[in-house]
Amino acid sequence: MNPQVILILSAMVFILIALVGGGIEAKEVKLPRLATWARIVSALLGVGLFALAFVTATPPDQRPPGPETPPDRHERILYEDHQQETSVHGLRLLSLSAMGAHDPPRLYDRLTVEFELKNVSGAPIKLVDTFVAARNPSGEKKNFGLAETHLTLQPNETVRTRASQILDAAGKWVIGPGYALGEDWTTAAYPGEWSRFPVHVEATR
Repeated sequence: MNPQVILILSAMVFILIALVGGGIEAKEVKLPRLATWARIVSALLGVGLFALAFVTATPPDQRPPGPETPPDRHERILYEDHQQETSVHGLRLLSLSAMGAHDPPRLYDRLTVEFELKNVSGAPIKLVDTFVAARNPSGEKKNFGLAETHLTLQPNETVRTRASQILDAAGKWVIGPGYALGEDWTTAAYPGEWSRFPVHVEATR
């Protein structure tokens, strides 16, 4: 029997004694009537044992993972870039990272990409949006994190982008920072294939 169960049962006995106050006879068992002070002590012991059972219980996040709980809930860093490349439009990439549950990632894993851009052009830059540029193994565009921020980035100001996507195809994905420069999507300018990196997704889940 586990220690928490023993503590709870003992606490229930003490609290029952405090409530009834003794004066019980059942076959060979005889509980004499208790004085008021003894009943108070019994009640305090019961409450104390309940509290001890609660405190010593194993916190949920320290229990062994069950069949429905993945053994590792922490994201792993799959890629990092701190080379501070500058695009043709004067946006400098200060940092770029990709994270996921497994390394290498598996089919239907969630990929999280984060990057930070700084305006080093010396003039304000109008951005329709920043996003994560992605192509799946078939070469299809799978860009994600699109939000149409319509931000004007002043000289030396920075903007950080973080977005996630489910990797729904096995094989080589190509990922990188993306932005649309201008007033709207129809006339937007893009940095092209800039700071791209591969993510190889395994077919096993």
